[in-house]
Amino acid sequence: MPDLNTSISFGPVRNEGRDEFIGDKTNPINSSTSSFIPATTANELTIPDYSKSGTNIGGDDDEDEDDNSNQDGLKFLPNDGENQSRLRYLSYYLPVTTWLPKYDAKKQLFKDVIAGLSVGAMLTPQSMAYASILSLPPVNGLITAFVAGVVYFFLGHSPILTVGPEATCSILLGEAMNNLPEIREARERGDPNLTQMMYTAASCISLLCGIVTLLFGVFRLGFVDGVFSRPVLSGFICAVGGLLLLDQTPKVLGLAKCAHCETTVDKLKYLWDEVALNWRVNYCAMVIGIGCILFLASFKFFRTKYPDNLILARTPHIFIMVIFCTMVSWIFNFADKYGIAVIGTESSSWPTPAFPKFGTSSFSSYLSTAIILAVLGFVETQLVNKTIQVPNTTISPNRELIALGTIHCIASFLGGYAAFGSLTRTRISYSVGTTSQIANLVAVSIVFLSLMFLMGFFAHLPQAVTGGIVWFVATSLLETHETKFTFHTKQWLDFSLNITMVIVTFFFGVDIGLFFAFAICLLLVIKQQNKPSVRLLGRFGENTASQSVDTVDEQNQQLANSEDYVEFGEHASLHQALEGILIYQIDGPLFFCNAENLKDRMRRIEIFGSVVSHPSQPPHPLALRAIIFDLQSVTSIDATAAAVLLELVEDYHKRNIRVVFVKLRKNLLPLLVDAGITKILGMQNFKRSVNSAVEHVEEQERFDLEELEKKQQGENLFI
Repeated sequence: MPDLNTSISFGPVRNEGRDEFIGDKTNPINSSTSSFIPATTANELTIPDYSKSGTNIGGDDDEDEDDNSNQDGLKFLPNDGENQSRLRYLSYYLPVTTWLPKYDAKKQLFKDVIAGLSVGAMLTPQSMAYASILSLPPVNGLITAFVAGVVYFFLGHSPILTVGPEATCSILLGEAMNNLPEIREARERGDPNLTQMMYTAASCISLLCGIVTLLFGVFRLGFVDGVFSRPVLSGFICAVGGLLLLDQTPKVLGLAKCAHCETTVDKLKYLWDEVALNWRVNYCAMVIGIGCILFLASFKFFRTKYPDNLILARTPHIFIMVIFCTMVSWIFNFADKYGIAVIGTESSSWPTPAFPKFGTSSFSSYLSTAIILAVLGFVETQLVNKTIQVPNTTISPNRELIALGTIHCIASFLGGYAAFGSLTRTRISYSVGTTSQIANLVAVSIVFLSLMFLMGFFAHLPQAVTGGIVWFVATSLLETHETKFTFHTKQWLDFSLNITMVIVTFFFGVDIGLFFAFAICLLLVIKQQNKPSVRLLGRFGENTASQSVDTVDEQNQQLANSEDYVEFGEHASLHQALEGILIYQIDGPLFFCNAENLKDRMRRIEIFGSVVSHPSQPPHPLALRAIIFDLQSVTSIDATAAAVLLELVEDYHKRNIRVVFVKLRKNLLPLLVDAGITKILGMQNFKRSVNSAVEHVEEQERFDLEELEKKQQGENLFI
């Protein structure tokens, strides 16, 4: 085993000792040269301090992405020069300092410029369209896109991810702001300062979202994206797509904005009254809106049909459509002649940088929305990173959290709002050959030029066009792959959750839908973790060999730990299993969530004499001689689990039932010593294999029998 004090590693230094088992001289798990710690009393036992060997507190689950990145974990390197350490710190927190010096302009620059022009031409109109969801001027959407792109260029870890305003988070933020009491009242009374109030709320929520996201990254909570199951997340996104369609349909049809529509039912009723009953549709606006949707759908069709056509892949069709519609609207004066609503603002000036002004009455609403937005945005960003994977590249979720949090904090001071990864833009960027974040820098340069010089021109852009863009993007969210997959595989729980998520989110709102998704997934995780992965083993070829197929699962007749033991099936009779010796193989950590369940399960097995039992069954207690715990796969034990193990050991000790621990990891031994378990058992009851544990039990029983016989003979002689 390498010396941790002298070895150099390009990853987090791990505690090699935690994979050693009690009695091992060396690290190999199945080493035949392993020896035991000599049996001794608890008072004589000296426990080495394993806490100084670099153990990563929290186990393997929190050592997520950093294991495979050449840039991660460098701050743990020993014997490093001071200057070199500073450079490595810098590369850890500023990834641009790592990849930019290696950038090959001759091979990469042309591809990145072409990809950046394509993405920028899409990002500009989409940013203006998404700003309309929040009832904000287009300039705020462009500022958000620009700030997000520039900050991610320096702090982002993915070479292809495009960060900016995004449909799902925009509608979540828009709904949250519209439900604020002060904004609802201002809209009802027609307050002229409504736009400024919306801007203030968006800035406050963005700042809080940035702080929450930064805290997630600092405390290494990058695993939060794994909380949501795919069927639940798919149902949520599908419902968000439906809400976007419902929200943008009035713009596409040229209808006035519904001032009193707060719920989905209100919006459906409004559309029914305006379209089906009274037909108040603006024909010109409807032609423009539907025409834009058909144009976008046609272009997508040809891109899908001819995926290798670079002309189609690189054509900025959305930008061309926006320029054309704006020019026609300007020339023919659509706003005055035909009553078509246009964006209508010619302001291209940046809002004065200022700290967001929080109202005490709305702070709790801001904070709850910020937390939801941070979780949802990060989950969607990670979904993009996992869907489009760059070869030989690993993405650090924790550093992505730092980058996203910084984006929101800066954007909130400059007039921006929420910005996360976009699957649509990233997919297009990757398809046209993006090699680095230089492409996104080119894209935000187009946004900046539009912001500075084209806002007066874009003031004539019909709202039906922005509504059509969002409407078309929303259709891409209506994916049913997970629904079909869960139905085809007969996973009825996941299928039901998928359908339920669609209904709950669509009719009760995005925030309630996300709370419901988080609660359901959390309950499923707790339910799963509450059942410890425990296998009851028996000797293969002896008592189990003569039992029926139902007694020993044929699918599990693999040798456990390279020893002659197999798992007992659900219908196995345990009354002959090793003649009263039960072997529990625990696969996974023992902690507060599953420890009590382990105790209850062992109690039921002992009372009913079978692996699976029902309380209505008559008791059939086992005559136990010994309990053997195989802890090879137990990587951690918390205080609750240690207390439960102590209670079990004390109970069995009082009933003269022997307890033996097998392959306990050395880093867990101090906890058992402090809990008092080793004092009760003695170190002679810690073995390195199940075979040696069984032999030890039988040897101790023979020894006790001999001692009992000697005692009886002595009493007879005395008589």
